[in-house]
Order: sequence, then structure tokens, then C-alpha cells
Amino acid sequence: MDERAVRPPRSVRQCLVAGAIALVLVHGPFFVGLCWCLTGFGGWAPRWLGHYLLVVAAAPLLFVLFRTALLPTGPHRLSALLLLLVLHFAMPVPVSWIGRGVRAFALRQAGDRAMPLVHAIERFVQSEGRVPQSLDDLVPRWLPELPSRIPPFRIQPHSPGNVGWTLAADVSASNEVSSQLEFTTDPDRAWREANLVRRIGAWAIVQLPTRG
Repeated sequence: MDERAVRPPRSVRQCLVAGAIALVLVHGPFFVGLCWCLTGFGGWAPRWLGHYLLVVAAAPLLFVLFRTALLPTGPHRLSALLLLLVLHFAMPVPVSWIGRGVRAFALRQAGDRAMPLVHAIERFVQSEGRVPQSLDDLVPRWLPELPSRIPPFRIQPHSPGNVGWTLAADVSASNEVSSQLEFTTDPDRAWREANLVRRIGAWAIVQLPTRG
């Protein structure tokens, strides 16, 4: 007996549930990648997210391969396929918008957790008259220990003999665009060549110029 003849028909509701699961599986990793830094345990520079559009473009092939589970039987089959494709190609807009909002909030929280580091550098500069060569120079005299759940910051003196400095960490979410979370003592000097500066409290997300 033909197995297809005894297979129960799939309702539109069943296929909508299957389609929703498929969309979550396709778009969920991108959203999680954007927001993972909210935990404070990594995910600060998920450059692999730059390949997200390639996944979006390739996903319809998976929909075709698994059409038996995703599409209902009967006259609504084509309508369900079109609805699935429309939702799929529309999803990157809200996913990216919400994810980047959550990410900006997470980076601001990380900046707040790193403020003891900023204050320790300020005390070091005031006492020593120079910028510390590395953050390890602050421990234990100026800071009992380096703060946890923060990006891997590095300190950048503005110029030899200058006590101005910038505290920066890579927070790029794409291979094409380099971004840093920064605190600086001289914004006009530090950010004059930046393509974009988004202030978040005392910190800023700075989009660096592309080096050709």
C-alpha cells in the first residue's frame, strides 16, 4: 500500500506551527548571537553574524527540502508557501532591530561594570603622571582585581607624553564593519576619524573607518 495514501492530511494550523519552528531555527541563532553579551559571559564581538544574510538567502532551499512537513495538503499549499517565504524574508528587520537594541543595552551594562576600571586609571594617571602600559598595572594598588563580565578592554594612550587615553574593546558584530566600545578622556581627539559614534551613557559605540 502506498504510504502517502494512509498518511493523515496536514492542517493549516499544524503547518503554521511547523513553519514557526522553522523560522525560529533559522533566525534564532542570529538573535541569540546579538544578545548573548547580555549575560556578560562572552559574545562581545560575534563577527560571524556578518554571514546572516547568506543564511537568509539559503534557507528557502531547506523549506523546499522539508516541504512535506511545512506545507499543508490541499488547496492552501501554495498560499502557505508564500506566507512562509514572506515571513522569512521579513524577519531580519524586527530580529535585527530588537537584537541590536538589546545589544546596546548589554554594552551599556558592561560599561557600567567597567567604571571601577576607569576610576582606577584616573587615579593612576593623577598619581604617576602617565598612562598605565596595561590594565594589569592597576592591580592590586589601584584596584583589588579587574572587573568581571566585561569585554577584553585595552588601554590606548593618545600620544607619547600625553596623559589622555582611551579604554576600548572590540564589539564588532560583522566582518565588514569594525566597532568598539570606548571610554575616552578626549572625545574630540579620539573620535574625529570615526564613521559613527553612538553615545550610551559615559561610553560610546564607535564605528571605525575602513582601512583600504
